Amino acid sequence: MLTRTMAPAAVLLMTGAQVPAAPDAVVSCLASGRAAIRWELPTAFREVSGLALHDDGRMFLHHDERAVVAVLDTATGRLTSSYQVGAAPILGDFEGIAIAGPSLFLVTSDGVLHQVAIPRPGQPSGALPVTVTPTGVGRFCEVEGLAYDARDRVLLLACKTPRAKELGRDVAVYRWSIERRALATPDRVVIPRSALARSRKAADFHPSSIEVNPRTGGWVLISSADRAVAAIDRDGRVVMTAPLGGRHPQPEGLAIDRRGRAFVSDEGAKGSGSISVYACL
Repeated sequence: MLTRTMAPAAVLLMTGAQVPAAPDAVVSCLASGRAAIRWELPTAFREVSGLALHDDGRMFLHHDERAVVAVLDTATGRLTSSYQVGAAPILGDFEGIAIAGPSLFLVTSDGVLHQVAIPRPGQPSGALPVTVTPTGVGRFCEVEGLAYDARDRVLLLACKTPRAKELGRDVAVYRWSIERRALATPDRVVIPRSALARSRKAADFHPSSIEVNPRTGGWVLISSADRAVAAIDRDGRVVMTAPLGGRHPQPEGLAIDRRGRAFVSDEGAKGSGSISVYACL
């Protein structure tokens, strides 16, 4: 692995080295396309864009164009409540959601974080006070995907489309320190597209979601545009990549629980949004 300094406190990791292609359970499961169940969502969440699982079993999902989150019961697949982020409606291009301790974070495509306290179980629907924090990542890339790495206490912001010339056409994941409220050190991990294209005919990979696998500690990325899924280790090396199987018209969100289940959300376009559940044991 080659490390080079881009600017003070900004370190770029180039992770072109390949590792043995050991099968990854989640990637293999999603590549199979054999979902155990599929839940159709109400019309209000046709444009479901991201998923996040709480330790108590609640799943939070969010709308693509409005700062609205809902709670889904993973036992029944039904929405139990919904909340507006902020006292007034906030419109934007919301592209990811993550849970970090007592907080729920949403991120826009320009890398702006919206932080709220996680609603209590059974808390009535309503407005949640919000803290808005620009990360500056939007000047480097279009963000699409958010996850929380508890080991390093950082939020992971996945880049769909590079904007900075130094990124070239590779895939960057930026690391945001919650404690410092600033980019962490190193500030990003860059994954060569050539490594993400292994075992697939397509040469591109544009992340639409990122999630930390609670069993391995590594990352799982989905690309909606390229219908692909990849497992990445903590050093940013590609462990496995494969075509995404099954019926996924527009896969935008991913969540993985400790039981080995993977949840993939699809925007509905003209139809209903949906969540597919995979038993990746």
